[in-house]
Amino acid sequence: MPKDKAYVTTSEFVLKFPHLIEHDTFEGSDTGQYSITMSYDKDSEIAEQIQTAVDEVDLSEGKGHNPIKEVDDVLQVKAKSKFEVKCLDAKKETISPGAFKPGDICRAQLQFRPWRNEKGVTCYLLSLQKIRDGEGDLDLPPY
Repeated sequence: MPKDKAYVTTSEFVLKFPHLIEHDTFEGSDTGQYSITMSYDKDSEIAEQIQTAVDEVDLSEGKGHNPIKEVDDVLQVKAKSKFEVKCLDAKKETISPGAFKPGDICRAQLQFRPWRNEKGVTCYLLSLQKIRDGEGDLDLPPY
C-alpha cells in the first residue's frame, strides 16, 4: 500500500532554473512558490532514489502526474515550496538563496506526496545544499 509521503536526501545533481529569491511564475502569473529544477542522468543514483520515492507514494499506479520528466535524454524533476527554502553551502553553513545559479552542483532534501486528488505525485523542496559552483549550464529547455 502506498505511503502518504516519502523523503529523499539526494545525491548530486545539476541545478536548473532556481527560483529561490522570488516566487516562480507560470504564464506571467506568480505561483506563490519557490522552485528549482534538478537535472540528472537516467542511470544515476539520484534517478533510482527519486523513482523509488515516487513509487512509494503514487496512489494512481503511474496513471497520474509524475514529477519526473525526460528532456533530451536527461531526467528532470521540479521541486517547489510555499516557504523560503533553507540554503546551505558544502560545509552545511547557511547561505543566501542568491548564491545559487544555473549549473551549480547541488544536493536537496525532498518530500514526495500524492498529488491533487491522489492522481499522481508532487515533489516539495525542503532544503538545498550547494556542493560547488557549476558552469552556468542553461542548455536544457524549461521543465
